[in-house]
Amino acid sequence: MATYMYFEGVASKVQQYLMTLAALMLFSSTVSACELKVRIQPFAPLAVVDEKGNWSGMDIEFIRALLDTAGCSYQFVDVTFAMGINLMKTGQVDLMLNLSQTAQRESFMHFVGPYRREVFKIVSRKNQMKPISDWRALEQLKATLIIQRGAFLGNRLKATLEKNSVLKQRMVELADNKTRIELLNQGKVDGFFAEGTYLIEQFANNPDFSDFQIHPLVIHSAPVYYGFSKVGMSKEAMNKIRRAFGELAKTKRLQQIEAKYATY
Repeated sequence: MATYMYFEGVASKVQQYLMTLAALMLFSSTVSACELKVRIQPFAPLAVVDEKGNWSGMDIEFIRALLDTAGCSYQFVDVTFAMGINLMKTGQVDLMLNLSQTAQRESFMHFVGPYRREVFKIVSRKNQMKPISDWRALEQLKATLIIQRGAFLGNRLKATLEKNSVLKQRMVELADNKTRIELLNQGKVDGFFAEGTYLIEQFANNPDFSDFQIHPLVIHSAPVYYGFSKVGMSKEAMNKIRRAFGELAKTKRLQQIEAKYATY
């Protein structure tokens, strides 16, 4: 009887150990899972979605390059840039692209990269304004310009707006890209800021841009990063992401994607 009770006790302890080990393995699998919600929005050539819901474009290629290398799964969340920033703060979105690294964003984002460079210029209707070719011209400009809500276009623009109070007061923030094009075509605003890769695509393929012109002055040119939510991403997942980016950096894959789309 004593021998039976002894082996029964050993069996019970072994069973408890195996159950604990299984729980630990399940917990480890959960915390290191790499299943991401990625902010995206149709914005050719960065992102395009067809009638079947299939996505393509420069941003999609950058997303797949990194996350496939990391072995992460992902789903797209179609929201505006500004909304994406807000959702990153709460972890409802895990990843955004085309981000400048700022102190404010560092409080709730991990930055990985840079992976490409962005260039911003001003678009207006043809002959609406004299060509803006230097910062002095912008400092003296009296116009109504649209800036994308949530976008950061550099400290030089910020300083210029401090010098040009009229332009600063007339700046309009909008989240919707289609609306800014309509407002410019209707003559309700004088221009808007836009990124070079996007402009190349639009001037080549969008008839709404037929009466627009690009001004020579480069408003902002800087490297951009992948941004990951500090709330949504575990330490283990971020380690996988950083290792994957390190692997990509040893190849020319990211440069090849940029060269495929960006010819500004």
